[in-house]
Amino acid sequence: MKYSIPDKRELIKSEIEFLTYLFGKEKSEWTNLIGNLKVIASCGCGKCPTIIFGKTFEHQKF
Repeated sequence: MKYSIPDKRELIKSEIEFLTYLFGKEKSEWTNLIGNLKVIASCGCGKCPTIIFGKTFEHQKF
């Protein structure tokens, strides 16, 4: 199984809303980062909703 599958796209509205809620509750200082995040990959299993963020579409995955 691959670690991740390339999935380069902008965040969708529901992801932005979720991160805003989550960061607002736990890490309010991170909310200003949301506008700069990109989705760069998804989980390699292809079955779960896990996504991997980067600052740019060329950001390296770990």
